[in-house]
Amino acid sequence: MKNLVVGMLVMGALSCTKEKVEQGIQPVLPEAALSGTRTFFDNGGPVEGLDYGCHPPAGNCLDDIIVLGSTYSQIETGVGAVNSGTFDDLLDEEYAFWCDILTQDNVDKILDEILTVSVLGIPSEGIIYFILRDSGNDIYGVYPVREG
Repeated sequence: MKNLVVGMLVMGALSCTKEKVEQGIQPVLPEAALSGTRTFFDNGGPVEGLDYGCHPPAGNCLDDIIVLGSTYSQIETGVGAVNSGTFDDLLDEEYAFWCDILTQDNVDKILDEILTVSVLGIPSEGIIYFILRDSGNDIYGVYPVREG
C-alpha cells in the first residue's frame, strides 16, 4: 500500500511537469522560491559589459526559467505591461501562465499589492530579470527568464 501511494505521488508530479513542458515552460518548483543558487546584482548604470545579473553566492536569484518558442512572446508582452504599469491587468488575464513563471503565491502577492515587479533586460537580448520587491523596496526574489 505504501509503495502504491508513493507511486501515485511520483506519477502525479511527473504529469504536472510534462504538462508544463508541453506548454513551453520549464517548471518552477515551489521549494525553489526565494532560495536561489545565485545573488542578483545591479551596478546601477551602463558599464563596459553587463552591469546587472545573477552570480554566486547563493541568494535571491533563482535558476533561469526557460520559455520555449512562441510562448516567449507572452514574456515580451509581460515586459511591456510591467513598463507601462498594466502588469496587474495582464496577471488577471493570463493568471495560469504567470503562476508557472513566478509561482502562484507570488502572483497573488503582486495582485494584493504586497509585492511589486520591475524588469531589467531586453527580450531580444535573450534574458529578462523579473525583480520582485517587498513594501520596503527590498528584493524579495529575482526570476531570470530566457528564450529556449
